[in-house]
Amino acid sequence: MRRPLVLLGALALGSGTAMYILLGQLKSDFFRAYLPPWTLASEGLAAAGGVVLLTGLLARPSVPALVTGQGAARLTAKLAMANGVAAAAFVAPVLDPALRLPILITQWPGIYMVIAYVSFVVVGVLGMAAWSLILLNSKALFGSDSFSKAGVAVQLLLTEAGAYALAVSMFLGGYVGSWLAYTGAGAVVVGAQMEFSVIPSAVSIFAVAAGTVVGVVNVLMTGRSVPS
Repeated sequence: MRRPLVLLGALALGSGTAMYILLGQLKSDFFRAYLPPWTLASEGLAAAGGVVLLTGLLARPSVPALVTGQGAARLTAKLAMANGVAAAAFVAPVLDPALRLPILITQWPGIYMVIAYVSFVVVGVLGMAAWSLILLNSKALFGSDSFSKAGVAVQLLLTEAGAYALAVSMFLGGYVGSWLAYTGAGAVVVGAQMEFSVIPSAVSIFAVAAGTVVGVVNVLMTGRSVPS
């Protein structure tokens, strides 16, 4: 059995199944045109997770590739700085008068744009910086100085993808809704036009949460000393 494949397959299988169930609950109060692609994606994710899980259970054990805490911390710090630059780029359009962002933020859907930006800063910049400090001091904190390379890769991939997708989807939804509200559209119309961002935002939040769980499990369960 290969534990990384088993854990990854279980995560994908559980995520796909949960997503399928939650999508089924939205059929009564959600614009159905948005549901079929995501339903198909949830089925594909669950199927792929089952295959990976079975492969991990049947595969021969192997020594996992390791990365030092210092190496993982260095990579995470670089991502935090890159995300800081991206955060500055995200806020730059406020300076363009044609976009009317300072005015649109005062409309009720504008809170989605604020949440999108704040969540990106918290997860992508501050969160990554915090993980860098944890990994850098892993020896003192957890008595280990290396971790599964696959675990670190999955954690960073899920967290980065989730942070960016959440920022983009919520910002676009808030911008569209704010613009419609600014032009006099009613609440029902505004809400209906914003629905395109609901499922992507939820999936993005789940990706961030899953990445955090993978990181915690990797730190607490797979840490060990690198042979000298």
